[in-house]
Amino acid sequence: MSNLQYLEFNNKRIGPLDSEILTFLNTKIDLFDDLDILGNQIYIEHENIKYLFDVNDIKSYEFEKVIKIPVFNNKTGYSLILDVGCSYGGFSISNANKNTKFISVEYDTKLYSKFLKNIELNKKNGLIQPIFISENLESNNIASKNIRNITELRQIINILGFENIDLIRFDSRINNTLIEKFLSRYERNQIPKYIISHNKFINFKNGKIT
Repeated sequence: MSNLQYLEFNNKRIGPLDSEILTFLNTKIDLFDDLDILGNQIYIEHENIKYLFDVNDIKSYEFEKVIKIPVFNNKTGYSLILDVGCSYGGFSISNANKNTKFISVEYDTKLYSKFLKNIELNKKNGLIQPIFISENLESNNIASKNIRNITELRQIINILGFENIDLIRFDSRINNTLIEKFLSRYERNQIPKYIISHNKFINFKNGKIT
């Protein structure tokens, strides 16, 4: 078993921490505005967003700079963003405001649970609609999934209308091949003008991402 140690941060002594967790936090320490341990959870503030993680899961999260989205002008008076694979919520939470509302979907049960807590922690409840979806993004088998109370991504898009979504963002866990296959099922004029994948804006043309 690893030795337990403490981390000095902002005049606080944080821990005890497993030596591997301590080493990881030390490599990221300059990114954090605040840091604390709450039982078996770790509280982190990064770029004005507050997060709760299970201590043992912190190493799996990539603290990358959150891309900021443009301001859209539309008839509803606000932008509608579909965040596919919202994870702990960095993109949704940092961009959600009274003019930008989110439908944020996640297919990992553990991540979805943490996402719900992070929405509350950042007081973004009225701006983000979280939805747990099937991990098979290509599935059309809505009926059988609904028996298990799991929503399909296609079902959400059918209800919203792809043409009403101003931007769709795919998490870095979703590879470009799957994104291309998914988007190819729609007409080009249905697909949102703005698409984000792997934390950058991309183009989708003739069934390919460029």
